[in-house]
Amino acid sequence: MQDSPANLVKLTETFVALLRAKPRSKPVDVELFFADHSKLISKMARVETTQCSMELIKDSFEVLNSIRADFGANTVHDL
Repeated sequence: MQDSPANLVKLTETFVALLRAKPRSKPVDVELFFADHSKLISKMARVETTQCSMELIKDSFEVLNSIRADFGANTVHDL
């Protein structure tokens, strides 16, 4: 991921952190999740939103909101 755009890295790391219900994820976590499409889809199907704390959701929202413009989306100001 060293050649990947920084905000794409932020996006995928935040997505994987939410899937794992962990406050942080690293590039290796992203690589492991995206290495096997069927495992990623399986995890996405099994994840429960209640596994994530509100703190994790708010932190992730802030990260994603800060990079929305790079992906052609408008900024959302509240959760």
